Amino acid sequence: MSHFPVLVLVDDDVARETAEAAVAPLLAPYNENDEWFAEGSRWDWWMIGGRWTGSISPEPYEPGEDPENFETCWLCQGTGLRPDWELFEAESPGWREWSGGCNGCRGKGWETVWPTRWKPYDGDVQPVASLAADFVPMAIVTPDGRWHEQARMGWFGMTTEDEGGNGEKPEALWRATYKALLEQHPEATAVLVDCHV
Repeated sequence: MSHFPVLVLVDDDVARETAEAAVAPLLAPYNENDEWFAEGSRWDWWMIGGRWTGSISPEPYEPGEDPENFETCWLCQGTGLRPDWELFEAESPGWREWSGGCNGCRGKGWETVWPTRWKPYDGDVQPVASLAADFVPMAIVTPDGRWHEQARMGWFGMTTEDEGGNGEKPEALWRATYKALLEQHPEATAVLVDCHV
């Protein structure tokens, strides 16, 4: 299975709290759940931000470093030292030094939650004019509901033809296409979506 970033442009001025309702109708025609890999389908589930949380924000944000995305390590129960660490050390001398005492959290006592559980981040919804310049998604959905992509994402990160059946667009062509689409919608709001297929 694969995850890929999609930028959905909406004409309305939306906030993070209303973004899901705003993008849902634009993504609905591409739902793969009705017929697996049907013509035009592109995803089987999606969420705002996800693995790309913070990517479109002009302000730097690392969700994996945000304490609100931490939880107590289940292996060591927050102590930083697994109760069975001696077994691992006996089997593999140097294990404790390598793991910090816990191979789940490296001895910190906490671990970052899975990206699907990261806290909602307001920066995943931006005016087009404020988008981080270095971010280029795999696909973009324009306010008219059209899906544009560099290539169709398949399983395990493999890609096939683009939405027109023309093979994968070269990187330079896709960047130019993406930039042109943004320029056509300067007043739109961009919502970052993590799509899964």
